[in-house]
Amino acid sequence: MNASRPRAAVDPDATPIPPLFILTFLFSVATAVMWNGLGFVAKSSYAFPEWKTSLLFVVNGVIYALGAFGCGRFLRAIAGHSTPRGILLVVLLIQTAAAPLMGIFSGTWAIWTVSIIFSLCSAVLWSTVESYMSAGRHGHSMRTVIGWWNLTWMSSNALGLAAMAFFMADAQGSRWSVAALAPICLLATIMVFWLPRSPAAHDSEKSGIPLRARYRPMLQTSRIMLPMSYVLIGALGPIMPYRLDQLEIGLSWVTPLTATWLVARVGCVLLMSKLHFWHGRWGTLGAAALLMVGGFALVTMGPGVASVLAGLALIGIGQGLTYYSAIYYVLALGNAAVDAAGTHEGLIGVGYAAGPAAVLIGILMGGDSTVAWVVMALVVIVAWPAVSPWWTTRGRLSD
Repeated sequence: MNASRPRAAVDPDATPIPPLFILTFLFSVATAVMWNGLGFVAKSSYAFPEWKTSLLFVVNGVIYALGAFGCGRFLRAIAGHSTPRGILLVVLLIQTAAAPLMGIFSGTWAIWTVSIIFSLCSAVLWSTVESYMSAGRHGHSMRTVIGWWNLTWMSSNALGLAAMAFFMADAQGSRWSVAALAPICLLATIMVFWLPRSPAAHDSEKSGIPLRARYRPMLQTSRIMLPMSYVLIGALGPIMPYRLDQLEIGLSWVTPLTATWLVARVGCVLLMSKLHFWHGRWGTLGAAALLMVGGFALVTMGPGVASVLAGLALIGIGQGLTYYSAIYYVLALGNAAVDAAGTHEGLIGVGYAAGPAAVLIGILMGGDSTVAWVVMALVVIVAWPAVSPWWTTRGRLSD
């Protein structure tokens, strides 16, 4: 009998997959609208200049990061009064109530209020959902679930952003793309009742993943690369509405075209879920970095629509490589706890704040190509901390 087989089993108290994946798919529509599409709403419905849209994204990124980093501590503090399942219900209901404000009220306070509420609630929601998803699963089972979960939310992201086109026929109508999230959040709330009160217990020593020396430095590198990938993605949020306007793209086409990188990311993650050779290989992370930086340069400084679409596709592939690697290592080696997932989401929030902040600095320095150079300079600044774990372990680690 294979001694490793019991260690790869799914624990009896692991979260059932169907309701968790349905919740993930539904709420990922909201993620697409609020993080990838909000800039188009700010520009078209509220006439935000690029600097103000960038500031909106900076504030929401900071809120998201703080919420995610503090999620585990918050859940422990209220453990005697509520459960993780109860918190999921509360944050989904809050967002259900907040979303319609964008459609009912036309004042700029609505976009600030609703986006901040969604940022804070989403940080708690995703940190908790990721723990539910991975806890109680080990080895091949855990890798498979992570892969399908990534495909679920990434596919929903792509569909959600593209579907915003139905609301973009006129400028004021784009506000309703946010208001329409209310029934989606309400449907996601129903799925919570099928989840256990708390995520299953999880022990990384049962994971069946070879905890060799090289996996630790790869976790360090991917944890740096993850927020850097979201620096570039976060920068796209405030840049794309104005970049596509320069290229004279019609309003109804802006969100489907921007979704190119999301579709490319889905394809990349699908391949990663089927081909496991990328585990423990530095080349995976190196290729991801080159693809993302090169893609961003094409999007921001390319001559036309074709170069923008090619750049978006490269960013999507590179970000897919980065995200899958990062969440795989952090959940596999971090006991799949809410704290581990919260750190993962908090780093995403840091990127979501830093990217628009770099855009804002670039605008203040003169705009146009300066924006792209400032963003890429930020990426270069942190290149050494990302490369350092590889540099210090090269030649000393074997398969």
